[in-house]
Amino acid sequence: MLSKTGSYSIRAVARLTGLAAHTLRLWEERYGALEVARSPGGHRVYSADNVARLARLKRLVDQGHRISALASLPDPELDERLASAAQPPAPPEEPARAAVFVESLPAAIRAAGLESRVQVSDRDWVRFQRACVASQPDALLLELPEVDAAIVRDVIALRSECPQAHVAAVFHFARRADLDSLHDAGVHTLQAPVAATDVWWLVRQAPQPVAPAPGASPAPALIDPGKAPAPRQFTAGQLMRLAEQSSAVACECPAHLAQLVQGLNAFEAYSASCENSSPEDAALHALLHRETARARAIMENALARVAEAEGLES
Repeated sequence: MLSKTGSYSIRAVARLTGLAAHTLRLWEERYGALEVARSPGGHRVYSADNVARLARLKRLVDQGHRISALASLPDPELDERLASAAQPPAPPEEPARAAVFVESLPAAIRAAGLESRVQVSDRDWVRFQRACVASQPDALLLELPEVDAAIVRDVIALRSECPQAHVAAVFHFARRADLDSLHDAGVHTLQAPVAATDVWWLVRQAPQPVAPAPGASPAPALIDPGKAPAPRQFTAGQLMRLAEQSSAVACECPAHLAQLVQGLNAFEAYSASCENSSPEDAALHALLHRETARARAIMENALARVAEAEGLES
């Protein structure tokens, strides 16, 4: 919200620029892209000039520039780059080729009329990785339901095997540390859902249409539902503090989410210790335990993002 002094909270800046609060902190703290004042209570206070600079930076990053190369540039030079990018680019000697991983992204590409530029499209990670290494596409667009350390390792490995490709990952849920690791590896991240315009900068000049492989059939998703559940992100004390803290959101989402996670924690523990009268009963409780743990991990990621957006401390 804009105050009478022309200052903005981090939440307001996130809405104005389309940048996540995590990204705003990362650009300031790690890359030194701007200097932000602090309120007497220690909260970030952004000026109108800060917001304008962030808008410039986001436009350039969306065009494929790295924030590490832009952060130290003065505003006039950022404007020059934006003006230069606005000029129609010369046609490349060879059309760019793109590879797309998983389910909903091809729909966004079709909506933009870019499907003829997709060289590889698959839902099986191993098959997708092999196809990318063999064809060396110019761009990789990966849809990741949930980002964890194992997924980060897979993406970085693919990045190293396709060194010339521009890589973007569209994620649904992710921890800050995992996103930082992807950023450090030169992977551009976007939070789902994405529109057709969000992928235009990645999928460039069109190659010849590529026919789908004959007899291709859906393959297992990247995230294995049967894998071990992620460890808990919050202690009982942290959940209590988040549930008690005030929030600018009228519906008190942080408090409600904290209570949901508390309940899932309790049922996860209960299902693991519940008595079993038969092998079938034991299998059922194992299923309940595993699925509750997965639901808990999802809601923890949601709570972490809401708490971050609202500036709450756990």
